[in-house]
Amino acid sequence: MSDQCSKECREQYISCFANCESSYCNSECLEVYQDCDASCPCAINCPLGCANCDHPLCEAQCENAHENNDEYRLCFYDALFEHNLCLKECPASAACHKLCFDIYSDNLATCPCIETETISTAAPTTTGKTTTEAETATTSTVFNSTTAATTSPMSTGTNLDIAIMVFRDNIDDTYILDKDGGKTPASVTSPNNDNQYTRESLFAVVKDELFIFGGLWGRRKIAKFDRCAFVELSIQLDFDIRWLGAALAIENQSKALICFEYRYNGKSCALFDGTTIMSSFSTNYPHYAGSLGLYEGNPTTVGSLYSDGFRKVETLTSSGWSLLPDHPQNIKEHNLIGLETGALLLIGGYNSEDGALGKEIWKLEKGNWSVAGITEGIKMPSSIKIENYIFVVSGIGFNYEEYPIQRIEIEGNDIKDVKTIAEHPNDNSTPQLLHLDSSSDFCHPV
Repeated sequence: MSDQCSKECREQYISCFANCESSYCNSECLEVYQDCDASCPCAINCPLGCANCDHPLCEAQCENAHENNDEYRLCFYDALFEHNLCLKECPASAACHKLCFDIYSDNLATCPCIETETISTAAPTTTGKTTTEAETATTSTVFNSTTAATTSPMSTGTNLDIAIMVFRDNIDDTYILDKDGGKTPASVTSPNNDNQYTRESLFAVVKDELFIFGGLWGRRKIAKFDRCAFVELSIQLDFDIRWLGAALAIENQSKALICFEYRYNGKSCALFDGTTIMSSFSTNYPHYAGSLGLYEGNPTTVGSLYSDGFRKVETLTSSGWSLLPDHPQNIKEHNLIGLETGALLLIGGYNSEDGALGKEIWKLEKGNWSVAGITEGIKMPSSIKIENYIFVVSGIGFNYEEYPIQRIEIEGNDIKDVKTIAEHPNDNSTPQLLHLDSSSDFCHPV
């Protein structure tokens, strides 16, 4: 935008100069040009780009910025996330909460379009949601949805018929989840005893070993979970990756596909085989916050935080990424799970069109999207399929109050039951999940 503005100023100056017949006129043209160039985003009068800048180009960019301006949205997400981290560290002190808000306000003030947004459509609301076509469609779907107790304290009498190790933002909070929501503490270590080593890291199981990629600290790191400890590898990713990027085990867990670098319009992907990083095809559209899952055996991504990728669905074949039918909603921050039948489920997320959590469980089958069931609204979840169950662990909550853990029972391509089995006491940027079997080390505290 800065280059476009400067170019327009130069073209106006050239036109003005061409029509001059005196040195006075030439001086006037030069003065107008200098004023024009100084008012451009990132120039002398607008050093912060479009932040606090009333240039016409910024005004156009800031129309419905909360919906359409990707730079604003990413800046806002970062400020909001850091604000939440700050609040979580606060004691019961109003002064601390105020300080966190002051820091949040300062961060938000650097975002483009702050105080300059123009609204041409009704802003989305988070309450008073009316029945959508998708919800109406579920009236013909037969399944049961039940809710368990809302608290699930740590216990030592956990039923470990199915066991999932859940890594949270703080490694000290790692625990083992059983089929019914019982939790058993686990003891895990990390390099330099960094308690936030896994914060915002993506994960995938490659050759029966759990690997994490990037994160808030060390955005290109790769680490392996080995005998209750994370061990960082010497190799690194070629691009920054963190929450809202995506990682997926492919080719019978022989490789991991890592996609969507942390930057505007990120489309990059890489392959990791446990020891080596290889480049892969880039997507046609940005799919940051679009997740990855297997559809008909191929890695597939749905939607985006960025407007270029709204509703877009792409699948990866041997020749690159190709388009599938758009998703019916502008949804993001969900999780994708592939079924043995080849169908793909989309779970949780956030619907930008009505400002509400996505409660529908969407199914892509034979090229068509349909609603397969309803779940409790979960934002930025992580999911894992074990036998005929899908366990969904919430990430960042929409209202920062509810963080459910749900179990979805499936039968073929159909959803048989949806049940809330536990809750987290607070949010988690990207829960990492590892299925444990009888030979696994359960990392019980000493």
